[in-house]
Amino acid sequence: MKLREAAGIAEGLVAMMAPRCLRVEVAGSVRRSCPEVKDVELVAIPRWVTRSVSALPLFGAETEPVNLLHRWAVSEAVASGQSRHRLRWIKPGTSAVLDWPPKPEGKYWRALVDGRVKLDLFLATPENYGLILAIRTGSAEFSQGLMTYAKHRTAYRVEGGYLRDRRGAALETAEERDVFDALGLDFVEPHELHRAARGEEAGETAVPAEGVTGTCARRRSHKDEPRRGPIRRRLGAGRAAPRRAERGGGGRFPRRSHAEPVDVYEGRRRLLRDAALAPRGRGEGLEAR
Repeated sequence: MKLREAAGIAEGLVAMMAPRCLRVEVAGSVRRSCPEVKDVELVAIPRWVTRSVSALPLFGAETEPVNLLHRWAVSEAVASGQSRHRLRWIKPGTSAVLDWPPKPEGKYWRALVDGRVKLDLFLATPENYGLILAIRTGSAEFSQGLMTYAKHRTAYRVEGGYLRDRRGAALETAEERDVFDALGLDFVEPHELHRAARGEEAGETAVPAEGVTGTCARRRSHKDEPRRGPIRRRLGAGRAAPRRAERGGGGRFPRRSHAEPVDVYEGRRRLLRDAALAPRGRGEGLEAR
């Protein structure tokens, strides 16, 4: 399917879902502006309301949450002539086309649009919308590389649809840029991802990054920050060298053996340090003569 046709279908679906969502946006290959599109992918935050479930409440009004997007999906969206595009909800995770009604609390719905185009609808929350949109925009290599980079190069990991720290606390990522900022990467526009996948130049601020295979995200390095030289350079080699020579040239205090008590070792360290830092002026040398 060509990009123009897929974009038209995606925009039509967004217009249909928008009144029932807090946010809804096109993702996948359409958002990356790929010339050929296989499936239409959307990311949405359903709008929830509460309604009364008891006409004559005995102990106050009883209410329940209602997913407006789900109510539309199982009624108007599947009825012929009720909407611009007719949807047939099918079972996700399989290539077979099997009828499968979506669940209100589900995170992934799949449908057949007008009997020929597959729709992947990913449901998010206001707290993780940016992460879900970044991952579902793709490509698959980018998404996998981003999660691998987060796990092995940062203090975060992607788990349960959220970006979590080492303690398991979820980081709020309402926007895509929040994800890139947390991982120390420069933000990449969706169309740049497709250009990088084809091997084209992605721009000055977006170059392939180590650990993010197939993407054009650039990892921020120490060169982006003010340079700070090693401690010898900052203090001056002339000040550190004499002290190191007085300790015997090794540059370190002797290590403690397992048999030596800690207090004895610390006392030995203090004696060596005091001897190394003691002033040695000319007067002391003249008196020795």
